[in-house]
Amino acid sequence: MEWTEDSSLATRMLRDLGEEIWIDKHLPHVTELIYCLTRSWYQRRKPLPFTPREVLLFSTGVGLEGVLLKRHKQQVDGVRDGIGYATDFLTYEGYPGELKLTRLSAKKGPDELPSTWMRQILSYLKCNNDDRMLLAVMHLMGDYAPPFP
Repeated sequence: MEWTEDSSLATRMLRDLGEEIWIDKHLPHVTELIYCLTRSWYQRRKPLPFTPREVLLFSTGVGLEGVLLKRHKQQVDGVRDGIGYATDFLTYEGYPGELKLTRLSAKKGPDELPSTWMRQILSYLKCNNDDRMLLAVMHLMGDYAPPFP
């Protein structure tokens, strides 16, 4: 048996996925204000196609989120002071939660998580008039650390 690589199907699938991953959110959205404003503006006005790497990373996250939150996907969204927000799920106890899928090592402590996550959580707490929120972090790469083989 002889194997030959034909990347045309993968290229078409990535292109199709890239066309589907844009989520229309209320403008402005909490996440747009936390992350890069320039990129958010261009994404709204003159969107560039996502790179194959971006499509793979985003679709992996969306797919896992759909499976993991299937029972909990009761998104809490709204607009506060003209800014849109949407938390990922409600916990069993009924308060909002945010799921983050990351390639960061599980060996990193809570103080080493991205500061943008903290800003997002604080924003959602204010938007929901709540004093508690669950941040669920799934470390996709486990607890890897150097030295690598």
